[in-house]
Amino acid sequence: MHRLIELDNVEELLRNAEPFSGGNGLVRDVGGFARSILKFSSLSVGEVFGYQMATALGVRVARMQGFWTRRAVDAKGGSVERGRIGVLVQHLADWTDLRFEDAATQDPDSVARALSLCAFDCSEWGSFGRSSEKVYFSDLERLTPLFDVEGLLEASAVARIEILEATESIYDRGSTSMIHQVIEEADDLGLCREVHGELEKVCSIRPEAYSAFLNLVGHPIDKLLSRFAASMFGRRLNVIARRVGLPTHEPPTWR
Repeated sequence: MHRLIELDNVEELLRNAEPFSGGNGLVRDVGGFARSILKFSSLSVGEVFGYQMATALGVRVARMQGFWTRRAVDAKGGSVERGRIGVLVQHLADWTDLRFEDAATQDPDSVARALSLCAFDCSEWGSFGRSSEKVYFSDLERLTPLFDVEGLLEASAVARIEILEATESIYDRGSTSMIHQVIEEADDLGLCREVHGELEKVCSIRPEAYSAFLNLVGHPIDKLLSRFAASMFGRRLNVIARRVGLPTHEPPTWR
């Protein structure tokens, strides 16, 4: 479970943040961090879920804190309707980017676990880095379907179902291809056995467990978002299970 905090000064934080890579900002003394990377895009809710998934799967990541605002925000690129979820990621000052090949050489077990996590991506994978002599995984905003949180918040009950059904269909269509890409990358890195073992471990996660770590609280539609994320995790889990020759299960429904 992850409890979102509510921030009423997001616009001010964005305006005063120190420019950081990826169009993000570096802020001080927010969300319990001395310094953190402030991410406030339509993808940020996926990153909150992504960090929860990573932690549950044993992937080393920086600490994070999800937040939301009930106010409309004038952000770079245009105005944002109320309800958007953002994320604060602990800033690791000695961070050095790593290529997949270099990360696999330095810590093959960590990379194998991260690749098993990538099987849940909807498009682009995260990236590796090194801090305090350890390999970390980061940029996890696409580890779930792409949520339109602000749109869902304002939509009627019928429209919400239509939006999420379309999102579900897009995510499902990409499942086989994404898992195939993970297997191919594992082969390229010489980690086939390790990644296969990690995927088997993932398949042992039961619905009550993944529903718990994908549970967000503190937002007006937190229950809907959490149910949908858990359902999508379970559906993708079944595709992984079929690929590695393990039994499937009945995933929870979001409806």
